[in-house]
Amino acid sequence: MVTLTINEQRVEASEGSLLLDVIKGVGIDVPTLCFQKDLTPWGGCRLCSVELTSKGRSSVTASCNLAVEEGMSVQTHSPRVIAVRKMMAEFYLARTPGVPAIQRLAVSLGVGTPRLSSDTPKEDCILCGLCVRSCHELAKKDVLGFVDRGPERIVTQAFGAYNASACDTCNTCITHCPTGAITHLPNLPIGRRWYEAAKKWVGIRKAVQYGLLALFAFFFFTTSQKWWGTLNVVNMFSRLDPLQAIAASMADRSLILLYLPALLTIAATIAFGRVWCGWVCPLGAILDLFGPNGSRKMSPGWRQVKYGILFVILLMAGFGSLAFMFFDPITILVRGVADPIGVAQSIIAQPKIGLLFKLATLISVLPLAAILVLNRIEKRFWCRYLCPLGAIVAVGSKASWIRRRVNKESCITCGDCVKDCPMGAINPETIDNDPAECVMCMDCPVPCPKTAISFPQQPTPRWNHEFDPGRRELVGSAAASAAGLVLFNNSLARSQSTDLIRPPGVAPREDRFLTECIRCGQCVQACPGHVLHPAWIGMSWGSFWTPALMPTQGGCQTDCNRCGQVCPSGAIPNLTLEEKKKQVMGLAVVDEILCINCMVCQAACPTKAIGRVEIRKADAKRTRKPLPVVNQEKCNGCGQCQFVCPAPPSIKVWTVAGVPKGGKKLERV
Repeated sequence: MVTLTINEQRVEASEGSLLLDVIKGVGIDVPTLCFQKDLTPWGGCRLCSVELTSKGRSSVTASCNLAVEEGMSVQTHSPRVIAVRKMMAEFYLARTPGVPAIQRLAVSLGVGTPRLSSDTPKEDCILCGLCVRSCHELAKKDVLGFVDRGPERIVTQAFGAYNASACDTCNTCITHCPTGAITHLPNLPIGRRWYEAAKKWVGIRKAVQYGLLALFAFFFFTTSQKWWGTLNVVNMFSRLDPLQAIAASMADRSLILLYLPALLTIAATIAFGRVWCGWVCPLGAILDLFGPNGSRKMSPGWRQVKYGILFVILLMAGFGSLAFMFFDPITILVRGVADPIGVAQSIIAQPKIGLLFKLATLISVLPLAAILVLNRIEKRFWCRYLCPLGAIVAVGSKASWIRRRVNKESCITCGDCVKDCPMGAINPETIDNDPAECVMCMDCPVPCPKTAISFPQQPTPRWNHEFDPGRRELVGSAAASAAGLVLFNNSLARSQSTDLIRPPGVAPREDRFLTECIRCGQCVQACPGHVLHPAWIGMSWGSFWTPALMPTQGGCQTDCNRCGQVCPSGAIPNLTLEEKKKQVMGLAVVDEILCINCMVCQAACPTKAIGRVEIRKADAKRTRKPLPVVNQEKCNGCGQCQFVCPAPPSIKVWTVAGVPKGGKKLERV
């Protein structure tokens, strides 16, 4: 053992120990660039310089390659030492002004703009020699070496011989390079195999992501085709949606078997993290097409909002209400595209369509439009802060088997991965990320100059992150749910409109329909006659955006049962055509006073439920006029009669329970 003095503090150290190790052992921070414990000390960067007093003489020397001696006196932060470190940092910054690691080093030593300028501002090699020494001492390859002297000195293959086959891509030098310059050397395949694999995974992800988006678009625009009835896969994305599955099952107090495919999404989340958002979700694929990467303009606390929305939806579902399911991303996308198309087709068929109907469609488009606008502020703004489905898979991602990992020994905190992250999930200071915010897009490894990012197996769950929800969010969600229950269940809100005509098979089970319908709009899109529309006015708040038949826009076709086939939750029964014909959706009622006796409704009735009687009209000529009458036993309330009536509302379809007084006495055969 030897005794020495460090900053006036007596220290004992083993004989032969390196002075730098002893200094760090007593908790004193000394900057280094060229020192690595597994390599022979070189003392090239001079940043670890200290002022040494020995045998009456004082000198400034590097501490990384100096062994301790008895009686040695060391000053680690004397004015002479600080001046040397600042001078060296200024040299490095002048040579490599664009390297984040050098910039941080210079700032830590109080160096601002260097007095010297660089002819090659994109240079990132500081000639520390770590790559050359690691290739010689660890890899035993001697592929790398220095060529030339002074300003022309560079790192290249030994003797300047460019032989790509000489390097076996062991990547030992990459881990030791302090600036990441080694992967930018020309004519050398260092790290190339790793980067090719990283780019390959990005290509695979994009192929899957945009392939599924194309599949979603194909399903969307062909959903009204009858030949889909034999396959019944047009609602695949909804049935894979765990938010719809969990909320609908909670509200219905039963396991909805149609949602069993959602177990695949849950299993994939536990295995691979938030892959639903990065690989499958069609709305996420659209949001990936534009917007700024990496930005974090909003406070981290905003990411907890999505958990609050999720808690509100689930608490409401626990009380039997799915009124807030319009926050589901699949629902928003389907409804935001389908409703304008439906209105456009209705306007073509009915040019005099009402202003309120147009406004209703505008409201349906607003959520999707808002999401697209917000994406210009931060890419995937919806996914980061608001999406309740993203919140569900985020919770599962906490315990995912495969997660992003950063090799801290290699990472130089350059921030290149931060700039490419579409979710802004990477902390720019630590380069770590919450697995709940990572959508496994695989973009971050590609720009990494140190091959420090990987996706290995990590069975240990990650909790207590900066974005995790707390008690405040839970209490706030409970309060919002209570307010929602009051809003959607008070007597005024629960009053049902007598104009509300449901799809076939729903009327006898209206209460259960409201606990199963997820407001996804797929039945509206599937209706070939564009008769179904999302209801929004004259209804209870709890029925908002549920499908309703609008006879003023057309009649339900007797040879179509698409709405039941595409309904992912089974809220609309999947009836055969024969079963559908027996279902009563409503009842047509004739107004004798308004009727002009044209009998157009009789010709249009597909069930032959409208007959005629002769009435004597009170006029001078005592003429007789035909009057349409409805056979209650045959009428199913399809609405075709009301649609073709030239004198509305001479005949109108009502719900069976809502037939006005005096209506039944008009129905004569």
